[in-house]
Amino acid sequence: MIHPPGVECPAPSARQAGRDQLAAELMGLIGRLRRELDHYLAVQSDCPADESVRLLNDSAAAWMQESLHDLEATVVGLAAAAGHHRR
Repeated sequence: MIHPPGVECPAPSARQAGRDQLAAELMGLIGRLRRELDHYLAVQSDCPADESVRLLNDSAAAWMQESLHDLEATVVGLAAAAGHHRR
């Protein structure tokens, strides 16, 4: 990353600490999204729906859950790559 004149590049340990903090925040957000999605789906399951609507809702819920899993795996992969790069 190119820094403007007069702006120092953070030390590697500070950059790593920043990345670790951001990764932890992202994992926290993903966990919160999972809980909110579970709550939303529980509320939705209480609402009567015809078969076609239920199938669409189930498909959408599965897609959202898979997306959250993909986000989590990406954060873990990026953190592992950063750790490998430090060595």
